[in-house]
Amino acid sequence: MNIIKDLKIVCCLVIVFVQSNVFAQNNYVDSLNNMLRSAGDKDKVSILNELANHYRYINTLHAIDYYKQAFDICSKIDDKSNSLFLSKTIASLYFNQANFNQAKEYYNKSVQLGLSGSGLAEVQIQLGNISLAQGVLTAATEHYFIALKYYEKSKDENAKLNAYSNLANVFERQNNFSKAIEYNIKALNIYEQNKNKFRLLSSYDNIGNIYLRQKNYSKAELFFMKSLQVYREIKNTAGEASTLHNLAKANYEHKQYDKALSYAKQSLKLAQGLNIKPLLASNYNVLGYVYTAQTDYAGADFHFKRAIDVSKRTGLNIELNIAYEGLEALYKSTNEKGKSITFQSLSNNMKDSLYNDSILKRMNTLEADYEAKSKQSEIELLKRESELNNLQRQDERRVRNFLLAFSALLLTLFAVVVYFFIKNKRIANALEKQNKEIILQKEQLTQLNNVKDRFFSIISHDLRNNLTSMKLYFELISNKNYKPSDEKHLTGEIAGSVNNTIDLLENLLVWASEQIKGNTINIIKLNMYDIAADNVALLSGNASQKSIELENLVDDDSFAYGDIDTINLVVRNLVSNAIKFTHEGGSVSISSQIKGDFIHISVLDNGVGISTDKIPLLFTQYKNNSTKGTGNEKGTGLGLMLCKEYVEKNKGQIWLESEQGKGSCFLFSLPLQA
Repeated sequence: MNIIKDLKIVCCLVIVFVQSNVFAQNNYVDSLNNMLRSAGDKDKVSILNELANHYRYINTLHAIDYYKQAFDICSKIDDKSNSLFLSKTIASLYFNQANFNQAKEYYNKSVQLGLSGSGLAEVQIQLGNISLAQGVLTAATEHYFIALKYYEKSKDENAKLNAYSNLANVFERQNNFSKAIEYNIKALNIYEQNKNKFRLLSSYDNIGNIYLRQKNYSKAELFFMKSLQVYREIKNTAGEASTLHNLAKANYEHKQYDKALSYAKQSLKLAQGLNIKPLLASNYNVLGYVYTAQTDYAGADFHFKRAIDVSKRTGLNIELNIAYEGLEALYKSTNEKGKSITFQSLSNNMKDSLYNDSILKRMNTLEADYEAKSKQSEIELLKRESELNNLQRQDERRVRNFLLAFSALLLTLFAVVVYFFIKNKRIANALEKQNKEIILQKEQLTQLNNVKDRFFSIISHDLRNNLTSMKLYFELISNKNYKPSDEKHLTGEIAGSVNNTIDLLENLLVWASEQIKGNTINIIKLNMYDIAADNVALLSGNASQKSIELENLVDDDSFAYGDIDTINLVVRNLVSNAIKFTHEGGSVSISSQIKGDFIHISVLDNGVGISTDKIPLLFTQYKNNSTKGTGNEKGTGLGLMLCKEYVEKNKGQIWLESEQGKGSCFLFSLPLQA
């Protein structure tokens, strides 16, 4: 008696829980409907979508009604993004209801809303599926070929596999097995070449169906099980029902009738809950064939007739023919010849309407049109490649012309160097003849020698960087295997490098002239961020060769007073040295900090660092005592001396903080006021 009492209590609690849950859901729907009355258009769309999602798996017709209300509002307020989503959603729900005319209407609305690319191809696939369900094979074939054209343009291999699989299915139903095998092979080739990249549900389903048509049942079941697992993880009941149906077909073909029966019943139960009519008819047919194989003829008869009922009401001609064929075979097994002949006649009539010669010819014409257009596309592609080759040859001629011009520039530079050398020699000869002016002439000679030495140092230290960058560009363009993806960008890079080289030469000549003539520096207000940015751009090629990250961290509003040419040379030397003594994959940064009446500019690297005993000599040595960089780069040993000279001319100071093996930080200061 106590057990009975406990059971009564449990039952009461369950009833209370269920009622409270139903009550809560009703309250939720009521509250949404109340909110709907006073909401604005955009909020109404959100609320209607929420209501539709609530009813989607409970009452499909209610869900469609709410989605349509949301669609009408989106059309009114010109919300194309939501309109596209809603039109495709409504179309898919109508398809599940086997309301094919309404499904076509809303798929076509999505096209009219400006759907393009892969989205347009997906709609063509769905329109093809509708035509296939109705048994209109020519229309299905046409839609699949249209989708395939879009996928060819987008090079979406996974989607092409879907189109090929659908075409194979159509040709197989037409008993055109050679074409069915051809498209199956195309689909399998895509899978075999890209199988490591395939993770989409559509791939699992398509590959499973391909293996099923090729009677490779174990592989078919493997891919269907993968698909089923993912559908269950994301709680997609419709996808789960469809995959269970595929598993039922695979096991029936494999003569695993008990497993087929189990999968078909599970799929049927889910399809009934979702009211997906094409899946209902197909499951009834599978159950009919399984029961026939198990000699449960009453069960087979019942399910085939249920399939006929659903198929006739919804226009599913393919499933209707399958049911007719099933009943023909069933009545042959039970020796009911009259009934068998009746359903054989119905099946033959249906086949005549579905699979006649005119339909086959039309399908072959569609395929021929597709092949012809594909070949035309290949011809156009070859023409474009030829045009591209011509452009490449023109680029090569431009590069050769540029090299000739650059050679002329180098000869000019050499002439300048020879000029300085000859002038130096003349001064030396004049010194021997003019004893009275020996001291003054000696000073001039020393100054000219210094100018010459420093001139060569800066050429090898700075100009070499630009020449190396341009050499890399030319080698890249001259490579036969190189196919530029952006010619304008590359031409801009070369032009920029040439401009930087010319600017550097002009700066060198200005500097040499200053040394000879003794010109004073020109103090102006400098934007330190721009100076840092210019030098980062100038030396980025050097940094990229060693995979060094080069950053400009100077504040945008950092200003100081100094001579722009000499300060540019200081920054360029410090950054170049930092790159030189930083290992591959390292980093170099330029930053700023205000301290009192000065701004401190820092060039920080995480390179080899400098030992303590060498630091005092860095800014004072006049001999060429340079060391080689981490990439075996050769320097002049004069760069830091020049930096010290120019910083001090600009009323600043330069110093170093370093630890061997951990990197260096070179700093210099400039005044904030003139």
